[in-house]
Amino acid sequence: MTRGRLTDNERSQVMDRILDAAKRCFASRGVEPTEMHHIAAEAEVSRETLYQYFPDRDALQAAYSQRQALEVAAEAFSTIHPDDPLDRQLVEVVMAVLRAVRSDSVLAERFRSDNVGAAVAFAHRSEVVRGIAETFFVELSRDAQEAAAAWILRVVVAFLIMPAVDERYERLLLERFVAPAFAGTRRLTWR
Repeated sequence: MTRGRLTDNERSQVMDRILDAAKRCFASRGVEPTEMHHIAAEAEVSRETLYQYFPDRDALQAAYSQRQALEVAAEAFSTIHPDDPLDRQLVEVVMAVLRAVRSDSVLAERFRSDNVGAAVAFAHRSEVVRGIAETFFVELSRDAQEAAAAWILRVVVAFLIMPAVDERYERLLLERFVAPAFAGTRRLTWR
């Protein structure tokens, strides 16, 4: 019996299975040595099916990175305490994002210092900006939310591309030069 078209839910499940397989392959083989046929085999799908979802390796890596970025953001936001001042929340989220990205081989690859153009392009396409805006800057206009979130994202990208000496020093830089913009306030204003 021939099966009809997949439902959106079934397509989503296949995509997740492929991306989960990619994660396992990247972890076990490394990002560069992993080939599409490795991922297809790990996901238990045909190469034809894999290419229906992802036309090439770049598309698959971009989808994987985007999904991981959303997971990183969710994890980072879960580290904050709602009663803490906004400046402290931002420092904690940025530090959590830096740790999480650096510990993920595919995301870390996106932010190599010799890969600045790709890092910036990925960061601008990422849902993370919207997540930052919606989480921290809810009382601002939509344009102001996006501008504030884009500024925080630039800080994150700068630390990923040009890491400081150690995590302690990165925290110090954030506390001295980023947090003061939000110190002592839970309500932001835009001019």
